[in-house]
Amino acid sequence: MKTEEDEAFEAIERKQGGFQAKRKAAADKLQEPVARVSGTYGGRFVYDPINRAAILPVGMALYAMPPQPAQEPPSEWAGIKAILDEYGLQAIDFVADFKAALAQPAQERPWVGLTDEETSGFTQHEMTVVKYVSKVLQEKNT
Repeated sequence: MKTEEDEAFEAIERKQGGFQAKRKAAADKLQEPVARVSGTYGGRFVYDPINRAAILPVGMALYAMPPQPAQEPPSEWAGIKAILDEYGLQAIDFVADFKAALAQPAQERPWVGLTDEETSGFTQHEMTVVKYVSKVLQEKNT
């Protein structure tokens, strides 16, 4: 069920032509070149701005790609680091053993149904249901 707030945001998005589309357009614009190297003069590069109306200030850094912010490691890594700090390489051995155990097929166990004692208070109708469910479960699990 949508809240009034969700509906309001959707209405704004429809009016503005879609937030995601605008975000993509802005990201594309960030990656457009601002200047091209046209040659060298006196041992220095000469740049020609793509947009002649744009002013490129002295000392402006030009990137082949906008600098990317440093990414934080996933939140799970803090827990993994704590385990490795405490247990060292034993933790890696444990994980390897655990994965190997998961890869092995489960051992078959014999079917164990309900005992007469466990079903002693059931009515005849309830017993019919119990027997049917037990039969279905037994077929699926053996």
